[in-house]
Amino acid sequence: MTEPVFSIIIPAYNYGRFLTQTLESVRNQGREDVQVVLVDDASTDNTPEIAARFANLVHYVRNENNLGAGGAWRKGIGFASGKYLIKLDADDQFLPGHLDAVEQGFQSNSAAAMVVSSVVLMNGVSGATREELICDEDTVLGAGEFRNSLLDNFFFRMPGCALRMECLKNHDGPDEALFQIHDWEYFLRVTRGHQAVLLSQPTAVYREHDVSVSATARSENRLFSDIQRWLKLASTPGQHQLQGQDLKQLKGSLAILLITGFGKPTNFQVFSNLMRNYFKAVPVAAGGGFFQLARLHSALLKKVIKSLKIT
Repeated sequence: MTEPVFSIIIPAYNYGRFLTQTLESVRNQGREDVQVVLVDDASTDNTPEIAARFANLVHYVRNENNLGAGGAWRKGIGFASGKYLIKLDADDQFLPGHLDAVEQGFQSNSAAAMVVSSVVLMNGVSGATREELICDEDTVLGAGEFRNSLLDNFFFRMPGCALRMECLKNHDGPDEALFQIHDWEYFLRVTRGHQAVLLSQPTAVYREHDVSVSATARSENRLFSDIQRWLKLASTPGQHQLQGQDLKQLKGSLAILLITGFGKPTNFQVFSNLMRNYFKAVPVAAGGGFFQLARLHSALLKKVIKSLKIT
């Protein structure tokens, strides 16, 4: 096969129960110009056996030690040789025609670093689905508008996005030490100065998982550590650095994520965690100035109103 058009990186850690569906969704794209790199991040389930069944589709790489999501993706990128790069988590799926739609998006705009589609959200327990649209019609975001949107929040889902490989040159891979927000940091870094194409039609499936309150609390603690690390990177000269208004806006956005990213505050324990995180979030937002503090409190109010179903 000549140089592939798409390189699809699939980090996998103990998601063997979903992996067959994920790989079948890639195979069902009906394309021969696809490189699939499955990075098994030291799984202890049946991931190796499933990978063996798809040996004619995937290049299988196994980590002896668990590197985490960012580290596994970074390792997979080292094998990528396509024109476009996609990270497909091992529990997500492509819908038929996804790769064709993404390729057409890139071909329609040579200045685009990313093509992002709407997705179908699937409940991890019931299997119920609903569409999550990122736009009402296909849209091109200019470089400034795209960067501002991405500084505001991670406004799309991972299986629906693709990167132009050329934009990754001269950039390190995802930060291995960022546990939850490595995708956001990486995309913000490598797409600087580039446009994006948004596709209104859902072309991928994102699986939503229910988590326990205790797991949520642990993830919130980890998230705060991630935020502290990213802000340290963003304040240090080098490719990760953000300056001026960009850094202020990021501080406000990360503070908002800290209080809105997990659970409904109607549960007492979650409410307690929310209040604890609020006191962590305030100084983060304050570092961006008064406007970022106002954004934080507006987001908190909206979360509480939505949770109480007040209209």
